Amino acid sequence: MLIVNLKEEGNMRILITAGSTMSMIDNVRGITNVFTGRTGAGYAVENMFGKAAFQWVTLT
Repeated sequence: MLIVNLKEEGNMRILITAGSTMSMIDNVRGITNVFTGRTGAGYAVENMFGKAAFQWVTLT
């Protein structure tokens, strides 16, 4: 999660990233994880109905 503070509370922007990641080793093999993005999605839903002073963007 990346938080960028622009001095005033009304201008605070928060980017929430959620989901699994994959890094390629070569053209055939890759490394991945088992995470589903549930935590990031939970943050997004919780804050969608709460802190209206902030701008939220969610990437999955």
